[in-house]
Amino acid sequence: MEIKKSMKIKNDSDYSVPTKAGNGIVIAIYVRSASGSEYQIEEQISDCKDFIKSIGYDPDKAVIYVDNGFTGCSVDRPAFLEMMKDANDEKFHILVINDISRLARDYHLCDDTLNILGEKHIATYIAKWGISAREFFPFNHCLINKFMSILYNGGRE
Repeated sequence: MEIKKSMKIKNDSDYSVPTKAGNGIVIAIYVRSASGSEYQIEEQISDCKDFIKSIGYDPDKAVIYVDNGFTGCSVDRPAFLEMMKDANDEKFHILVINDISRLARDYHLCDDTLNILGEKHIATYIAKWGISAREFFPFNHCLINKFMSILYNGGRE
């Protein structure tokens, strides 16, 4: 398992992207916690790995991008930016996130990110729901905006 963290990295070469996962598909996991909670990060990683295993891939070969202590209201997050650079360089084929709110707290940031990943033919999955992000995202933009607003406000409308 490779982990790319946005904090406490001792040696950047320790976190290089693998060239291939066992079957030729490279899988990436992106996790984020605004509170800086290691427990939340580990829980998200575990959920994503369980999902990866459920779709027939080896979760221990996934590259993991971690932004711990960063808000989802901005894309100015070190591991997120590195992940998007790696996506642009086509270094992975599948991205797994635990929840859509881990990608961004704003509908437009989520949509823009998913569009960029889609242009690179990177499949993005939401582990918590066991679905493709594209299955969730294109329907009813009004509902999505409401959902993102509730998430942003901590569950309060």
